[in-house]
Amino acid sequence: MDSMRKTVAVVDDENDILDLVSFQLERAGFNAKCFSNASEFLDSLKETLPDLVVIDLMLTGTTLMGNPACWIHSYR
Repeated sequence: MDSMRKTVAVVDDENDILDLVSFQLERAGFNAKCFSNASEFLDSLKETLPDLVVIDLMLTGTTLMGNPACWIHSYR
């Protein structure tokens, strides 16, 4: 039945936020995939695309600029 669940990628550099958001998503019936930085998330897009992305727009230490939707589109 897990294959029927929608996947939500959560990208945040604060573990407490990742834990809270992923807990609530799992509780609501989603499959949450957590990433602590943008690089890990972008690398994961080479294998599979999530159904939805929840991303911290103020990620520290990232060199990525622009709209996150453009990042995902470039990996399609």
